[in-house]
Order: sequence, then structure tokens, then C-alpha cells
Amino acid sequence: MSPGRLSRRPAPGLVALVLAAQVALCACGADSTITLAPGATLPTGRHSLALSVSGQPRAAELYVPARTGPWPVVILLHGDDDTSADFLRRTDAVAAAERAGVVLVAPQGILRSFFVTRLDLRLDYASWDPYQSIAEGNLDLPLLAELRRLLGAAPDVDRSRLSVMGYSRGGQLAFREGLEQAADYACVGMASAWDPDPSTPLVAEAARPLPFTLQLGALDPRLDAGRATRLELEAAAHPLRYVEVPGAEHGPFPGDLGAWLTYCAGMTR
Repeated sequence: MSPGRLSRRPAPGLVALVLAAQVALCACGADSTITLAPGATLPTGRHSLALSVSGQPRAAELYVPARTGPWPVVILLHGDDDTSADFLRRTDAVAAAERAGVVLVAPQGILRSFFVTRLDLRLDYASWDPYQSIAEGNLDLPLLAELRRLLGAAPDVDRSRLSVMGYSRGGQLAFREGLEQAADYACVGMASAWDPDPSTPLVAEAARPLPFTLQLGALDPRLDAGRATRLELEAAAHPLRYVEVPGAEHGPFPGDLGAWLTYCAGMTR
């Protein structure tokens, strides 16, 4: 990230082209591509989930364990300039979800650049937007709302055990989504991530105390920001599992993804 100002928003046609290309990338590693109607049972195995959000195609990797539900669900957000399929492969997240008996939904972000006026902040090659409102052009909050809607209607899902987790920029979006929708989530997971905008009252004004797991590399250049987020969460009485991984940097994923994921999978709202 570097400060500066974008000269203009990307053209709508360009955004649509990027969306289509990244939806195609998401299908790598999936057994099949499916759609999910509200109230439908979830098919076991690994699939690419095709979605339509605000008239645009979106996609997610879906993994459903081979055991009887109702299952807890984790929405898992990758970092910048990545794909959901590659993130799952590098972190072995599907194996961790199988061990934990968790449905894993890993949506595909949209790589773009944008400017956050109130922070005088330009983001380049960002896959997620943890800053702006829907009215300001946020493409990701409607996606997460649609996933909550579909998953909440699935009869084989334990709706009280829905968590949102993410790495790096994905962790920042998970932080915002979880606090803004605290009534819907059991837990929030952040890895190599921190509060994207401490000037907002999100932490103090959440609807209820929300369990967090925050996992950071001890050599992460932004470790101080992560530690500040720890203090912010603790001051507002949000239950917190906090881990600093010795020798780990910002990337790759710091430490054990399995323990991080299992913590949230065990939470109930």
C-alpha cells in the first residue's frame, strides 16, 4: 500500500471482466461447479460455488465434510493478490476443516485498486475492501451478506456456529464484518491482520462480546498494529485467543492454521 489518489474509478466493463476472470480462477481444485438455492442441503465434498451478487458473478470454494450435520461453518477470506483455491492449497485448510468437522466457504476476492477518501489512503492490488460502505462502492459486504443468507437457510448447518476468518487483508475484512454483524457470528479469526481503521467505534459498539482469535508472526513488520488491536479487543471485553508465532513474518500464514480454525469452529453464539 502506498499513499496517493486514484485519478478515477475503474470502468464498469473492466470491473465485470475482472470479476469473470477471477470467478474462473476460483474453480481450480473443485470437484464440480454448483449453485445453492436457499433451503437446499449442502453436497459433501469440494465444489466451486457460483453466486450472483448485485448483478455480478461471484464465486467461492465450498468444502463440506463427509460426516453427518448439522455442521459449524467458517467463511475463510484469503489475502491480497491471491485466489481462494491457492490459499486453501498452501495452508492445507481443507484437511483442517475435515478434522474439525467444519463446512468451509472460501469466497474469491476481486483484485482492484481504490482510494479511501476519509483516510487519504490508496490501495493497490487489494482483493478485499475493509474500509468503504456499500454506497461508496464496497463489493465485498454484499457478497458476505449473500453467503450468510444462503448458509443460514441450509438445513444441515448449525446457524449458531457461523464464523468469519481471514488472512492479511482478508483478516481485516473479517474483523469489520464480524463486528458489524456480531449478532450473526460466533467468532472472528484474524491472521497477519489488525484493525484496519481504529478511528471507528466498531470494537466498542459491537452488539455483543465476540470471541476472536488473532495470530501474528513475531517478525511481522506491522506487529505493533496487531498488538494494538489485541489491547483494543481486550479493553472492550471481547474474548481473545492471541498467538505470536516466533520466527514467522507476515507471510506465509503464521503458525498453525488448524488450531486457529478449530478455535472458531468450537464457538457458539
